[in-house]
Amino acid sequence: MSELRFKIHTSADGFVGKPDGDVDWIFPTMTGDDMSAWEVALLWDTDLHLMGRVLYEDMAAHWPTSDSVHAPPMNEIPKAIFSNTLTAAPWADDNILRGDLAEEVGKLKAASDNGVLLHGGASLGRELATLGLIDEWVLVQHPVVLGEGLSIFAEQHDLKVTDTRVFSSGVIATTYRPA
Repeated sequence: MSELRFKIHTSADGFVGKPDGDVDWIFPTMTGDDMSAWEVALLWDTDLHLMGRVLYEDMAAHWPTSDSVHAPPMNEIPKAIFSNTLTAAPWADDNILRGDLAEEVGKLKAASDNGVLLHGGASLGRELATLGLIDEWVLVQHPVVLGEGLSIFAEQHDLKVTDTRVFSSGVIATTYRPA
């Protein structure tokens, strides 16, 4: 069975968005060939990109017309969307999941050879973490402090560091596994 890898961008004080959900603070430090190469390799290293409805709608509005180096893996790798409200998801070939989270993630992991990459989203990440379904956490920490905001953590999770990368922009990507 493959694993579920959760990648999300965070502030230095651990928030994944401002209280209103704004994430524009991420983009000033999403620079540098070193970070782009690492992130593109991470995007390609999966069989499926998984996300919630809100993030799907943001990404579906951006990636199909983007000329970024990130666009090929974002557009070519199959996607699945957790949503109880979407009726169509053309960018994801209408692969909308509505069932029990644990059951659906289990099916996705069983059908995967290279694993499933969950793209950030505070509420979906928090739910999957609470259910113990995340096998690997990739927290991409930006050198900015928000002071308050959205957290992916609703409870304690003991983790062990398996990799750390520091990029020229000051961003630090730390990979963790459950301890």
